[in-house]
Amino acid sequence: MKFFDKDILHLDRHLVIVNKPAGIVTQRDPADRTNSVEDALQKYLCHLLAKPKVFCHPVHRLDKNVSGILVFATSSKALSRLQQAFRERDSIEKTYYALVEGRIQKEGTLRHYLEKKSFHAKVYEQKHPHAKEAVLSIAILLQENPSLIAIQLHTGRYHQIRAQLGFIGHPICGDQKYGSKTSSHQIDLHHGKLIFSHPVTKSSIIVVCKPPFLDATMWAQITRQ
Repeated sequence: MKFFDKDILHLDRHLVIVNKPAGIVTQRDPADRTNSVEDALQKYLCHLLAKPKVFCHPVHRLDKNVSGILVFATSSKALSRLQQAFRERDSIEKTYYALVEGRIQKEGTLRHYLEKKSFHAKVYEQKHPHAKEAVLSIAILLQENPSLIAIQLHTGRYHQIRAQLGFIGHPICGDQKYGSKTSSHQIDLHHGKLIFSHPVTKSSIIVVCKPPFLDATMWAQITRQ
């Protein structure tokens, strides 16, 4: 992939925030030659700053088939502070948007226990020795089939949103791993809003980014709410 100015949502001395497309990994495995968002962003920044090498590391990750807001640190100070803030969920507000199969009936909090397996998360309704608590909140934006929902994460578990929605019978469209009946090269899950404190200036950073599966009119209605 190649980054362009339109893909950059925020840029300063310590941070760069991008709109990650679905279908590409956040960070390349050293043993794998597959391109990554990190590789593409480093090339973009080297060209922009006219430098042979730049400091650029992801603060968090998105699944390969998930799109949306992705934060990179461009200084070691920002990286350590943001990694701690994201890990401890300190003043971090993430909102995801998803199209889910079926007419979802109930909004509110989902609380389960997730066990990380090999490239998969197993969901339990009750506490389990090898599972960690997983909590998220759902708001219904469009109650159709598929339904459009907004999700706020309160914990950050492996495949959490995908696994919990699949478990309640409303898998994300295109997410066959967790029960979707629709086939797609991507899943209709997008990290669309992020609010956090800048790790150096302490100013409030608010970033919004339209999901690829919503048209401009629908997105405008959502952001006005």
